[in-house]
Amino acid sequence: MEQPLEFTIATRDFDLHLLPESNRDPGTEEFGQAVVAHFEAQFAPMLGRTIVIVDAEQIRVSWVPGGATTSPMAFALSLLRAGQFDEAVPLLGMLLSSHPDDALILYNLGVAESELGDHAPALHHLSRAVENDPTNVDALIALALAQQRDGQEEAATGNLARAVVRDPENGNAHRNFGAILGNQGRLNDALSHFREAARLLPDDPKSVLGLAHALRQSEDEAKIREADQLYRRVIELDSDGQFGELARTARREYAERRFRHVPGLRMDAVMYCLSALERYADKDNQQVQGIAFEAALLGQNGFSVNDPSSQYTLRSLPGTFSGLGILSLMYVGFQRIKIGTDIGFDLSQEYAAAQQLFSGEKSAP
Repeated sequence: MEQPLEFTIATRDFDLHLLPESNRDPGTEEFGQAVVAHFEAQFAPMLGRTIVIVDAEQIRVSWVPGGATTSPMAFALSLLRAGQFDEAVPLLGMLLSSHPDDALILYNLGVAESELGDHAPALHHLSRAVENDPTNVDALIALALAQQRDGQEEAATGNLARAVVRDPENGNAHRNFGAILGNQGRLNDALSHFREAARLLPDDPKSVLGLAHALRQSEDEAKIREADQLYRRVIELDSDGQFGELARTARREYAERRFRHVPGLRMDAVMYCLSALERYADKDNQQVQGIAFEAALLGQNGFSVNDPSSQYTLRSLPGTFSGLGILSLMYVGFQRIKIGTDIGFDLSQEYAAAQQLFSGEKSAP
């Protein structure tokens, strides 16, 4: 059976954002009631009895087991998985006071503190976790990341190198080692570790994105094409998340760089913009908006701007379009709706030239 648990935090250190806005005034009865309700809700999954005493100086929390089905450690891990580091730290600290040499508690407490930017305690607890359990490669990786955040680049690099030696099949070790090597300009070494990370973690968008970024640094056309395919894979894996958005941005930026590799106007884009102006000429703004938004939706997963052989279709218009044709429809459509709209790809020069041609067409006898 689980043992009773107790911990104390200073009232001034309690995160007021955890309480309703109307109950954030320490010293008031409403504040005390809100703190009690907060901790009772936090410990409710453990099915024990929670006692909370609040005064001007301290908040004392006690949990007494009562047929609990969730252990305190399992509960703390659930808080970490939910990103609730502020709430996990005092619970893990309380567990550590009862088990001061437990490497798992030390590791998880150090990770939470590192995420909160509390570098000194994070480094202390993660160092002890590694000392108490040298086989825990995840703790060694976490220590390296905490050292990197604290500006200890050399120590972080050394520990990540040790991590990949101790566990060559650990994808997280390879990914983080690749990242730190890349930051140091050691691109070939970084690429080899990113490849390992992506091999070991093929469905991890962060690992696949890291490999794509490393490949894109090369001037080798084959590697650049491989990077583009990997960016597409990241978008599939994390369509609505931050890594998917980073992949979309990377594809757009690269497409625009290639698009502008020759100075001056791109006459193909001028003609595509002219075609878009002609298509929109007899349509009202609502119709134009529908076409532009459909083109934008198609472009969410990226399309090939620099390959005219790649063809796409829209429900709202007949025929097929190249990637640059779709982009031009989107750009011109959004300028029609609101002049100056930024779509993440600059066709302003080509659009201006197309407008002059279009005006000439309209004024011709």
